[in-house]
Amino acid sequence: MLDHMSDFKKIYFQSRLSLDPRRTVLWKTLWDCYFRFLIHEDETVLDLGAGYCDFINNVRVRNRFAVDQWLGIKKYAAPGVHAHVVGDRFDCAGFYFSAAAKAPARTVD
Repeated sequence: MLDHMSDFKKIYFQSRLSLDPRRTVLWKTLWDCYFRFLIHEDETVLDLGAGYCDFINNVRVRNRFAVDQWLGIKKYAAPGVHAHVVGDRFDCAGFYFSAAAKAPARTVD
């Protein structure tokens, strides 16, 4: 039996999203070939459900924010990425978010 909600979140995350270096290659390619033409370097991007930060670490803009429930997010965020665990104080007042990324929902066949 789980004693803490944090234990539940840890088990939930590990069972659904394992570390995969191919994800970094995918998001880097998508940034380089598509998203960088849509989002100007002076803008701010928020990555919701950032997980291992594969997307936000490859984004090249002035301000990068990553938010997740998983405590490990801060370990994987690149320098310059403001990583926040839900429940942390998350003050983004004064920032205008021109784009936000959310990992696509997985479907079960």
